[in-house]
Amino acid sequence: VELGSKFKYKKLRFNISGFVSFIDNAIDEVGSTWDGKTEIEGKPVIKRANKKNGVYRGVSGFAKAKLPWFTMSAGVTAIEGYYLTEKSGSGEEQKTPARRVPPVYGKISVKRELPTYNSFVKVTTIFAKRQEQLHSSDLKDLRICETSLHSGVLQEDCSGSAGWYTINVDSGYK
Repeated sequence: VELGSKFKYKKLRFNISGFVSFIDNAIDEVGSTWDGKTEIEGKPVIKRANKKNGVYRGVSGFAKAKLPWFTMSAGVTAIEGYYLTEKSGSGEEQKTPARRVPPVYGKISVKRELPTYNSFVKVTTIFAKRQEQLHSSDLKDLRICETSLHSGVLQEDCSGSAGWYTINVDSGYK
């Protein structure tokens, strides 16, 4: 299910949308064997299988304003995903984070047109919030939970990846 709305007034534009998806038999990791072993070099053998129900929901927004001297725009997206599993014997459902769900992320930019010189200058920042809701496989992923760059060693208590941002400056001639 997805709902959205757009609004435009003169030189202002806004978009917002939200969605929710219910997934039967979502793909997740399950324990497995290889050559009769459940572990290889201390790491568990896993396979991907359809086994759980999942829910993904999110919201995304965008705004743009063309002002006399410059144009500003901003967009942000937030997504949550989780699997529903039954607690052993209780009959109650338990939520566990889904795999590879991005944290809140977005982009903000300011652009200045220079018509006299047929050119423009634009400053943009792209960002992502700290990723804290981790699936069990994310906790074993060196890209997320490595102790230090290229160490090959997982953190004992991984709390997620750090937030980040970039600042970009673009210019061009028409």
